This record gives sequence, structure tokens and C-alpha cells, in this order.
Amino acid sequence: LALGGVFYAMYRYRLNQVLHVQRIRNKISADLHDELGSVLTQISLQSDMVSRDIYTEEEKQQELQNIRNTSREAILAMSDIVWSVSAGHDKASSLIDRMKDHADLMLQPLDIVPEFIITGIREDRVIDNQLRQELFLIFKEAIHNIVKHASPTYVKIDMHNADGEFELKVKNDINTPRERQAVGGHGLKNMKQRAKTIGATLEVEAGDNMYSVILRRREM
Repeated sequence: LALGGVFYAMYRYRLNQVLHVQRIRNKISADLHDELGSVLTQISLQSDMVSRDIYTEEEKQQELQNIRNTSREAILAMSDIVWSVSAGHDKASSLIDRMKDHADLMLQPLDIVPEFIITGIREDRVIDNQLRQELFLIFKEAIHNIVKHASPTYVKIDMHNADGEFELKVKNDINTPRERQAVGGHGLKNMKQRAKTIGATLEVEAGDNMYSVILRRREM
């Protein structure tokens, strides 16, 4: 019985390893489809339109610029996917650095330097792969919405562990007409769904000229 128990434990361990690898492969496949599928389709369609010679020279140059911009988006998306599954980036410090780099890149054209406040987080702590990826994608969507809809003058990111709880808060001011401000929509819905998969809650606080996205879960 003891020997049988040892072999069974070895079998279960091996099975769990195989299932873990399969889950990673499935996730990479889904991420490639979601992140790159539409972008590559867009590049293909834009290239076909340019090749038909239906544009003026000025319009053609603009379309070529659009293709270059779309290609950069594809490269960034691929970089995010590689980062999310790489074991060499599994510490909290890597997540924080990635968030800072992304915020700087997106907000630089608006002449905004984001303010980061990080407290109570051990940067050498290893973070679960799914948690790391979902946190980054939620943060990425929050920054995207700010750039697209808010015309802000400041962006403040507060991330901390305290009293057994982790909180990520992305706050900005709003300087666009109310009719252009996004309320709800698929972006917020997707963020809430991602938060749910990591045992977190996500809520929004909105004022006359202020908007905050707040994620909370147990301490990480």
C-alpha cells in the first residue's frame, strides 16, 4: 500500500505538471488570438487597400503611416505576451517596472509624467503567472481609457498592501466634454471580468472632473 501510494503520488504530480503546461499553452494561444488576430487582420486590409492604387499620394502616405503604427501595436502586444509567460519576470518588481514603462509610453504624448506610489509590496516576491498577467492587463486597459477619453493633466497610480488587502488605484482628472466621456462599455466590463478571475473586485469612482479605477483583493 505504501509503495502504491508513492507511485500514485508520482502519477498525480506528473499529471498536474502536464495539465499546467497545457493550460499555459491554451492561454498563450488565446492571448495570441485576442491580442494579435485583429491587429494583423487590420494590417492585411490596410496593405490591400494601398496596393489597389485608389489613394492619392498624400492619402497613401497616411495609410502607410497607419500600417507602421499598427505594426508597432502588434510588436508591443507580442512583447506583453512574452513577458506574461516568462519565468524570468515573475517577481513583483518586474510587474511594477512593466506598469511604469507602459504608463510612461502611453502618457508621454500628452506630456504627462505619471505619479507612482508603491507601499507595502515586497518587490522580490514571486507572483503567480495568471495574477501578474491579469493585473497588468487591467492596468493597461485603465491607462488606455484615460488616454482615449479623459485628456488629463495628471495620472496617479497608488499600489499597496495594507491590513491583509492589496489595492491598485488609478486616478486622473477629466478635461473632455461630457458627451465624449466613456461610461461603462466593454472595456470596464472586461476589466471587471479579469478582476473576478483573480479573486478581486473592481469599482469606479467618478466625480465632475475626476475618475478612479480601484481594484481590491487579498494581500499579495
